[in-house]
Amino acid sequence: MGSYWLEARKTKKGVVWYARWQVGGRGSAKGRLRLGIMPRSEAERRLRKIERDMEDAAIGYISPKSMYLTLDRFLDEKWLPRRTGVRPKTAAIEEGLIRLYIRPALGRLPLRAITPEAVEDLVASVVRDGKLPTARRLLDVLRKIFNDARRWYYLSRNPAETVRVKSDWKPPGILSVDEACRLLSAVHPQWRPLVLVAMLTGLRWGELVALR
Repeated sequence: MGSYWLEARKTKKGVVWYARWQVGGRGSAKGRLRLGIMPRSEAERRLRKIERDMEDAAIGYISPKSMYLTLDRFLDEKWLPRRTGVRPKTAAIEEGLIRLYIRPALGRLPLRAITPEAVEDLVASVVRDGKLPTARRLLDVLRKIFNDARRWYYLSRNPAETVRVKSDWKPPGILSVDEACRLLSAVHPQWRPLVLVAMLTGLRWGELVALR
């Protein structure tokens, strides 16, 4: 159980209300949330909602601020500014995944409203586009984000924790010598050297055409 109360501050525009709380005994978690300018009755209603949400969370303390915090805001105000010790290349990849996939799909959702199903749908859509490595990297980034949100008491659980990358894709088989010979015989003579180099080296198309 905890203690919850209102705090009022007079401004030129009116009375600004704040919700205050302390969960547990002495030395336990404390917090404050700005509710804004509103009638006292509305501030009391919001305080009661905060109290219910926190007391109903059997797993322990969760910041009421997460009720009003979208994933976009969490990324911009909390997660991205606190990232340190990340290599520039890694940071660029993660920020690209956030921009291309995470923000469009989940950015406007309240942090606490994001479910494992929503995360799985996002990852599955990337797999369906044939981008399996991207889907795996995307899931890693989502797990990092939500794990930090849990450590900072914005979430009670990580919605990406139980999600797995599911795919029917299988790596292509290796050609036998006989199959390789039949393939070369079926190719126009002009392209046989290129196909042979591709089979022996595994070079991609862009690397093959760049050869001199």
